[in-house]
Amino acid sequence: MAFEEVRETAEDIQQQTQEYLEQSEAYIKLKIFQVLMKIVIGSVQTLVLGLLCSIIFLLISIGLAVYLGDIMENSLAGYLIVAAAYLIIGIILYLLRNSLNKKLISRFSTIFFEQE
Repeated sequence: MAFEEVRETAEDIQQQTQEYLEQSEAYIKLKIFQVLMKIVIGSVQTLVLGLLCSIIFLLISIGLAVYLGDIMENSLAGYLIVAAAYLIIGIILYLLRNSLNKKLISRFSTIFFEQE
């Protein structure tokens, strides 16, 4: 009798362990899907918004360069001033790249390790 009880208990433990592993696997798959969808949706939104902002930024830059060229009566000078401004902004962003990277890593880590 004791042997039968031990065998039944062992079978129950094995069955419960198998159910737990199956449920854990399903949970992990759902969690991976959730994280991937957040990343994909965020990336697509960022890409579309970035594209629209880039087009607007380009048109404003051309308009500003033409305006400055008209004021200075030299269109080349207008374009060079706008280009120099972008060069300065680019250098500043390059110097601040480490702090920008830290902020991006922090933002994406909260998405990935978000607790429910």
